[in-house]
Amino acid sequence: MNKQQYYLLKLAEEATELAQVAIKCAQFGLDEVHPNTLEKNYEALNKEWNDVLACAILVESEDERFDYDGDGDLLDMKFVKIEKYRKISIENGCSHE
Repeated sequence: MNKQQYYLLKLAEEATELAQVAIKCAQFGLDEVHPNTLEKNYEALNKEWNDVLACAILVESEDERFDYDGDGDLLDMKFVKIEKYRKISIENGCSHE
């Protein structure tokens, strides 16, 4: 395994941890406190987000084809897509207050 592969594995690992915390935030709320760590869910989410960003920066450092500053056009397309499916979710009876 080379350095780039290792960084990609770490990125995937951290993205999975971010997903887990995001689910906990949605299920239990941002201000819920973890009984063992005394950390609020939003604090854990912020920490995991930064872990993902750190790994993304390492992946980017190994290959000039990656640019994690963000592509405005791709971001805008994703925002439109997310809102499209959010509206369908609302139409199907899910509340998004």
